[in-house]
Amino acid sequence: MVPTGVLSNDASIKQKTSDFLAYVLSHQDPTGWLGPEVNTTNVRYLWGRSVNQFLKLVASCRNLLSSRYPFFFGATQMVESDPSLASQVIPAMYKFITLANSMLKTGQGLEPWTEARWQEFAITLQWFLYALASRSTTLVDEPF
Repeated sequence: MVPTGVLSNDASIKQKTSDFLAYVLSHQDPTGWLGPEVNTTNVRYLWGRSVNQFLKLVASCRNLLSSRYPFFFGATQMVESDPSLASQVIPAMYKFITLANSMLKTGQGLEPWTEARWQEFAITLQWFLYALASRSTTLVDEPF
């Protein structure tokens, strides 16, 4: 929706995507997690829920934010269209990336779908590192 809102200059779409971004970022838990598993004991998968899990959620109409990597694509597109959002998006991404790194080191957050979609996370990491370098931001003090 982000590219559609920006390219068509549709104020309604831009507002909806802005509201969604603000909601997700404001509900990030202290560990850095983004998504419906915040403040629950549900299993956390880095990409999101598998197709079967997602269809079950859609059928029950709850927790529809289930895909972190596609969310990051939208968030990065919003920063590209409005650089003032970087001050909110980049720190939230850093918290999530730090958590994802610790999860991957212990074998958590993986399922076949997550493993197949690793490229999406790599693209997000590339954007994140570029954003840090281009903004002279020093968020990363220690190596992963």
